[in-house]
Amino acid sequence: MRKSNNLFMDTSGWGNLIDQSQSYHQLTVSIYHNARERGRKIITTNYIITELVALLTSPLHLPRNKVIKFIDGIKTSPYVEVIHINFHQDEKTWILLTKRLINNGV
Repeated sequence: MRKSNNLFMDTSGWGNLIDQSQSYHQLTVSIYHNARERGRKIITTNYIITELVALLTSPLHLPRNKVIKFIDGIKTSPYVEVIHINFHQDEKTWILLTKRLINNGV
């Protein structure tokens, strides 16, 4: 199996990256910068960005202009690829999840 050189960033990863008060902020900054230095693409989804806006707005209570600037930075960064989830992809991932549950006996 070919290993991907990409790094997947979820909602909590982005939250830890922007909010210095988070316990994993320094670790996340280090991982993020290391990935960029190594030319790794950071992958996220439009669902994660939507959830991130909610997280940054409340409970983290970051100022709206900071939230907008950060999200714009994610969307326009040459280091980040935002995958837009559509109905077909959503169905495929749901099937994949349910098959894994069945195959693992869970």
